[in-house]
Amino acid sequence: MSIINQPNPAIRNLVVTGLEAKLAKTRQLKQGMMQELLTGRIRLV
Repeated sequence: MSIINQPNPAIRNLVVTGLEAKLAKTRQLKQGMMQELLTGRIRLV
């Protein structure tokens, strides 16, 4: 059984909250990387 399909809503909520936090962190990282590229502080070769 997948952890998302848990009958216990508390466990499901913890999993969803964790995934949302990971997604938010990934989006912040992506935004920061794009800002570095757009300002010219980092160059791709």
